[in-house]
Amino acid sequence: MPLDRIHIRKRLSRLALSLWVAAVVSSPAEAQNTPPTHYQFIASYLYLFPQFTEWPKGTFTDTNTPFVIGILGDDPFATDQSITEGAIKVKEGETAMAALLRHLGCGHGETIRIRVEGGAWISRKLVIKHFPRPEEEVARCHLLFISSSEEKRLADDLKVVERFSVLTVGEMDKFNKSQGIINCGGRKTV
Repeated sequence: MPLDRIHIRKRLSRLALSLWVAAVVSSPAEAQNTPPTHYQFIASYLYLFPQFTEWPKGTFTDTNTPFVIGILGDDPFATDQSITEGAIKVKEGETAMAALLRHLGCGHGETIRIRVEGGAWISRKLVIKHFPRPEEEVARCHLLFISSSEEKRLADDLKVVERFSVLTVGEMDKFNKSQGIINCGGRKTV
């Protein structure tokens, strides 16, 4: 059963403020010495969005099923200034997004608390996967961040997950018009 897109969009106005406050409050002291970068904010949003979504009963097959965040297309988190300049080190076997979450103190990038149908809170192991190209496995993600590098293939990418309970997040101008759920991209002004 797909996520109720209208229900999710209604909650977004409260969500933006809550996420900003949570990101600032949960950041460790050393992370607050410098302002967060754009992709540190996006990583923290992706970590916090699931807490504001009620996941359908069939989302997790058993108590060991991890919560999977997928990154489709070019990995913009790997190009974050704090990573490219070496301020944040990516550990072996760790994704750049997980390193950013660890730096920000968001569950140390290892676990996530989410709410399931009926309002119960559960903790899950957090798994972050990068998919350079769309493949069937993206439909097994719970949250899929679609990189701006996928803009020309966006309609096809969204068709792969449309029948599944996948919360889609992007950062491109036409993301919502293309039936993406949450757009983290800002409008450019001249």
